[in-house]
Amino acid sequence: MIGSFFGIIGAGHVWVIMMVVVVQTLVYKEVIQLAQVPSREKKLPWFKTMNWYFLVSTNYFLYGESIIYYFKQIVMIDAYFLPLATHHRFISFVLYIIGFVFFVSNLKKGHYKFQFQQFCWTHMTLLLVVCQSHFIINNIFEGMIWFVFPVSLVICNDIFAYICGFFWGRTQLIQLSPKKTVEGFVGGWACTLLFGLLWATLLMQWDYMICPVKDLGASAWSNHTCEPKNPVFKPVPWELAPRIASFIKRMFFVEIHEVYIAPIQLHALVMACFASLIAPFGGFFASGVKRAFKIKVGESWLDIIFVYPSVTYEI
Repeated sequence: MIGSFFGIIGAGHVWVIMMVVVVQTLVYKEVIQLAQVPSREKKLPWFKTMNWYFLVSTNYFLYGESIIYYFKQIVMIDAYFLPLATHHRFISFVLYIIGFVFFVSNLKKGHYKFQFQQFCWTHMTLLLVVCQSHFIINNIFEGMIWFVFPVSLVICNDIFAYICGFFWGRTQLIQLSPKKTVEGFVGGWACTLLFGLLWATLLMQWDYMICPVKDLGASAWSNHTCEPKNPVFKPVPWELAPRIASFIKRMFFVEIHEVYIAPIQLHALVMACFASLIAPFGGFFASGVKRAFKIKVGESWLDIIFVYPSVTYEI
């Protein structure tokens, strides 16, 4: 699974975006199914069609916005795309209004409450699933590192929290997940901080990771460069406090008065803290959903999400 993940990353930005869209669509399908009642759906022939229509129209608006913003120089000079780009938001609004009118015109007596519940459920799913995947794709356009690095942090934290909990876990962290321990939580945090600093230092050396998208056909093996580079990836001198410099001299017999640190390395520590302290609650959330809807392992595609909480958090 990890090998496939890194293979897709190396294949290029388009493949990573396709992976995000596929995962988004599968999650949307499964979450929508959680609230469905088959006996009632049989009496509402256009019920599922409306759910998929709202997904398509939302994707058209969100991803259209991204394409126009990042590839304006291509879209705005093409005779076919120019009208779509110029009137993109109006077209998106019309598509949504069509779906809204379609929903209202299909309201059936005796099913009003159920239909409005499903309407709200669909929109909440669009907000929580589709909008978040849209932000992920925008990050990919800004540079692969803004997708790879956060995902790696969460996966790292998940692995080391399990290892630390397995060997040293004694104190239960939360009742929702009895196997999660405070020792695993703290150990995962410490390991993720170290991993984040080292991983960010490595990734910032690779232009393929830090450069914004210019050519959608580029891959890890392409000659991918960008100038000027984002200042966040450029090391700058930081003067050490006299006490720290004196301590280093006494301990290692070396005089150091300044060190070069890139802003991304400091950001990495903050992001590692976020991934360590917040990501586990994505797993707890998944456990809560599984218990609330009585989902057993083996019943749906969402099993992979419940088995791997880090995947849940990223989605």
